[in-house]
Amino acid sequence: MRAVGKDMWTFLQKFYDRRPELRSRDFYILSESYGGKYVPAIATFIEQKNDDLTMSQSPGIDQPIKLRGILIGNSLVHPSLQVLAHGGIGFAWGLLDADQADAVDLLAFKAAGYALDGDLEKGNAMRLLLFDYYRNVTGGVNWYDIRKRNHQYKRTYLDRGLNQQVVRRALHSSNSPYGKDWGVYYHLSQDIMRTTAPLFPYLLERGLRVQLAQGQFDFRDGVAANTLWINELQWGGRKQFAMADRQQWWLGKELVGYVRSGGNLTHWVILNAGHMAPGDQPEACLNMVESFVSS
Repeated sequence: MRAVGKDMWTFLQKFYDRRPELRSRDFYILSESYGGKYVPAIATFIEQKNDDLTMSQSPGIDQPIKLRGILIGNSLVHPSLQVLAHGGIGFAWGLLDADQADAVDLLAFKAAGYALDGDLEKGNAMRLLLFDYYRNVTGGVNWYDIRKRNHQYKRTYLDRGLNQQVVRRALHSSNSPYGKDWGVYYHLSQDIMRTTAPLFPYLLERGLRVQLAQGQFDFRDGVAANTLWINELQWGGRKQFAMADRQQWWLGKELVGYVRSGGNLTHWVILNAGHMAPGDQPEACLNMVESFVSS
């Protein structure tokens, strides 16, 4: 993750060299899912480099980046804790019976135990076994959005759209087709169960606005799983966040979710949405982002 932060810092410095008029603008980092690893790592690296530049007696080519906040949707941040939510929520949603939920819990505790003992690869293998078991006993219910039942996401339009030459030229990637590389997954296999939760107090204490959002029907990285690690965070604004009332979130006459905010941390719950919440509830997510960058 530190390598990711370093690479992004290098990219941004070169980007600002090309567009110097943008250096004075506030900068925000938004992502989802595995962005729970990438985003705090990038933000931490930026803040540390900003400090180095401030302390430096001999300014170099790099310049500070005006990072103001981060927003992560349906994030994987603290896997060894998040995995413990799966049995309970599967049972609550009627996807697992009591015995099946117990079996999921057993696999989850084994995955967490391996990870906490430092065997991240075995921890991830046990977590994958948990998801295989879930798939088998539920009949393949979509774990990113249980409303879809056994129907999975179709990526055809995404793949086809991003591989259009006009799109690739606009992204300056004419020679790099869009697609998956399972080699990346293989080389990151030991990173999957690693936590980035300890980075969040550092970012919060520095005054960055940290916003976390989850779609209501995401089994893998949803509300319950993320709430477990959010409630464990220790920082100066912890009591302020814990004491804040959760507010209803309305767009006109439409209830679209709930939000709790305090101590620079904001937690959004997006109703009637899954893991791909911006595709499920685009107006609500646009409203969330606009309120984030304008506050």
